[in-house]
Amino acid sequence: MNKRMLLGALLIGASLMVTACGSSQQPSSGSQTPPSANRGETPEASQVEVTVYRGNQDGTAIIKEKASISKIEDTEKKMDALFSLLKEKGKDTAPSVPQKVQLNSAALAGGVLTLDVSQDVQSMSSTEELMFLKALPATVFDNFPDVTTIKFTINGEAAEALSQTDVSKGINRP
Repeated sequence: MNKRMLLGALLIGASLMVTACGSSQQPSSGSQTPPSANRGETPEASQVEVTVYRGNQDGTAIIKEKASISKIEDTEKKMDALFSLLKEKGKDTAPSVPQKVQLNSAALAGGVLTLDVSQDVQSMSSTEELMFLKALPATVFDNFPDVTTIKFTINGEAAEALSQTDVSKGINRP
């Protein structure tokens, strides 16, 4: 009988110790606050909605879609984010910028956005070039209200044409 009582007392003691060790302590007043309260913003506040245009599945038209990106004030970084989105598939859309084409830089001066792209732009198929020249300007003009003209350079050199289309005068806002 003594062994049973001793064993019972040990079990009760052990369960009390486990319960006490597993309990969470309440923070003292003002010691911790949720991360969003410290910054005064929610995670959604750092995101902005943008418009991107991607190709339809047969490459004959562009389709307007909405996407979210981090809030970016810098023109080059924002353009880089948009360019990346144009390389992705949408729910029912195809990328409008081929994966091989890279954006080297973007600079905005006096309403003219100059996009320096990789030489791979010159090897686009006619369908890829058509989608690129429809979707990219539409995306730029919807997301950069100050842009009036888009000009292209290829690896830092003025572009006369991309693959087949003359872009020497730039693309003006409609």
